[in-house]
Amino acid sequence: MGTTFYHATHYKNGKPDFKKECDYLCTDTKTKEPPIKSSVVGNIYYAACKGKDDEIYCMVIRCHSDMKSYFNFGYKEMDETMMPYYFKCPKGILKLLTPTDNECANEWRKRCYEYHTNKKGIKE
Repeated sequence: MGTTFYHATHYKNGKPDFKKECDYLCTDTKTKEPPIKSSVVGNIYYAACKGKDDEIYCMVIRCHSDMKSYFNFGYKEMDETMMPYYFKCPKGILKLLTPTDNECANEWRKRCYEYHTNKKGIKE
């Protein structure tokens, strides 16, 4: 699966605003409810989103900006069950996620916590 491009509607410092573009992408189309909490780390967007049965899961979106083209904002949308290889999800978002039986999601969450542990130089 590839990257989807379109003309951005939100800008910051003359470039597409990844957080606002992705917040819009992750807003529930029926309820108009935005993500519970979101953050951009580098070019990766992480968001705690409400799913069915009040489940809270993590959306992960890789963002790309190409200011040479009219279609200047690109994104690849994933969620934690797809085991995205981006593990810098902020702890504040990880703590909001509800328990899951999905093995990929649990492994992804574990690797995110390991990233934060290793980032501080703490070995457990």
